[in-house]
Amino acid sequence: MKMKMSDLPRELAEEVLCRIPVTSLRPVRSTCKKWNKLSRCGVFAKKHLAHHAKVAERAMEDPLVVIMDYRPEAKLIGPDGSDQIDVREIFHCHGLLLCIPKDHSRLVVLEPLLGANQNLEFSSDSWRILDLLPRDWMIGYGERGLTFKGNTYWFASEIQFKNSFLVCFDFTRKTFWSHLPLPFEDTYPEDTVSLSSVREDQLVVLFQPWDILTLEIWISNKIDEHNAMSWNNKVFLSADIRQLIHPQWQFPVSASFFIDEEMKIAVFFDKDADIQNPTREVAYIIGVDGSFKAADVRECADKVLTAFVCSYVPSLVQLN
Repeated sequence: MKMKMSDLPRELAEEVLCRIPVTSLRPVRSTCKKWNKLSRCGVFAKKHLAHHAKVAERAMEDPLVVIMDYRPEAKLIGPDGSDQIDVREIFHCHGLLLCIPKDHSRLVVLEPLLGANQNLEFSSDSWRILDLLPRDWMIGYGERGLTFKGNTYWFASEIQFKNSFLVCFDFTRKTFWSHLPLPFEDTYPEDTVSLSSVREDQLVVLFQPWDILTLEIWISNKIDEHNAMSWNNKVFLSADIRQLIHPQWQFPVSASFFIDEEMKIAVFFDKDADIQNPTREVAYIIGVDGSFKAADVRECADKVLTAFVCSYVPSLVQLN
């Protein structure tokens, strides 16, 4: 009698499944109920991620990139087709996607690759309202912010747009840090400013003025809990987007982008250069040396709104 893969002892099955890439776990679950249950176990998830963390460290693999459509009325659908939720906004935080429904009734925490989710009702006693309304500054419209080392950073400016800076909410102290400097001069509301990071080491900021459209990328040197922050005194990348993509090209607010310091490139995600009627999602790859390449990603999910792209490592947080 031949042994089936589903008949393997749990310990051996874990060893086999641990070697399967995270992106391939979903189809593996359809193999049998036993493997489906095992792959969703929190203990296995930690073991699986720990194994691939070591593999990635040895092989210096690039992080997984996840692209999600960002639409005002997108739907979040449960694995069995039930519990459909109209999603208004999506945020990424340490391997979890925070989805805000259209009715703002709750917060849905989603771990997409492992298939786990948890509902957090806004009406429960688990929430606190902090009276931290700023009186003299505001966060820019459409600014998504960036979670970095357990805190969240936003681009902000004074009410009269006289000075621009970063603000950081410290979740441990439950308050905002004092204003953090930017590496460039004051901005206008029409300018594009977006945040990214190099792993959990450095902040990265993209700046594209609305008038000249020249793009700059700066990398931070130091960020600590004492509100001290400095930037590299030399810009990482500067490019004339009018010559590379389109004479009128401006990336959207909170544009999705990544950099690779070793390869000396930056990758930006947006639509194709047909401004009036875009049909494709494109990854624009710009080198520090001025090189340029437009890589086709997929068909446009929406003619106006852009896809939400983030580097992604599954979370070890156990969701109910």
